[in-house]
Amino acid sequence: MKKQFLVIGALFLVCTMAMCVNQIQIPDKFFESYGKIETTQKEIDTLYSSYWEQQTKRIDYVTKNRQTQNVDNKYVLSMLESEVIFLDELAKKNTIYSNQINELFGSVNDMKGDEAKTKANKIVISLRKSQQNLANSILRYKTASEYVAKNLYYYINNADLTNPLISNDIKNNNLSAKGDFEYGDQFLSEYNLAKDEANATYQELKKLK
Repeated sequence: MKKQFLVIGALFLVCTMAMCVNQIQIPDKFFESYGKIETTQKEIDTLYSSYWEQQTKRIDYVTKNRQTQNVDNKYVLSMLESEVIFLDELAKKNTIYSNQINELFGSVNDMKGDEAKTKANKIVISLRKSQQNLANSILRYKTASEYVAKNLYYYINNADLTNPLISNDIKNNNLSAKGDFEYGDQFLSEYNLAKDEANATYQELKKLK
C-alpha cells in the first residue's frame, strides 16, 4: 500500500511539473508594447489620410483648370511638395514602427507556454511584413512624386515641348510616375493586410491570458 501511494505521488508530481511547463504566462510588457504599436498604426493612418486629401486637391485642381489651360504649375508644385512632406513624416513613423516591433519581439522570450509563444512570434512576423510593405509604399509614392516634379519643372521653365528629347522625357516620366503610384497602392494594401493579420492573432493571444 505504501509503495502504491509512492507511485501515485510520483505520478502526481510528474503531472504537476508538466502543467508548470505548459503554463501560459504573458508578460504585461508584451501588451504594453503592442499598445504602442497600435497607437503608431493609427498615426500612420491619419498621415496617409492627410496625404490622400492633399493629393486629391492637386489632381482636382489640375483636372478643373486643364480644360481652360489655366493651370498654375508653380502652385501645383507647391501642393506636390506638401504631399512629399507627409511622406517624409510617414517615413519617420515607419522607423518608430520598426523599433516598436523589435521591442515587442524582445518581450516574447519572457513568455511561457508553447501556444502563446507561437502566436506571439506569428504576430511579430506579420508586423515585420507590414513594416516592410509600409516602407516600400512610401518609397514608391515618393519616387512617383519626383517624376511628377520633373515634368512640372519643364512647364514652369517654359521648356520647348516640341523638342523630341523633352517630349519623350515627359512621356517616360508620366509612365514611371503612374507605375510607381500603382506599386505604392499595392504595397499599402499589403501593409494593411499584414497589419490586420497581426491584430487577428493578437486577439487570439489575449484570450490565452
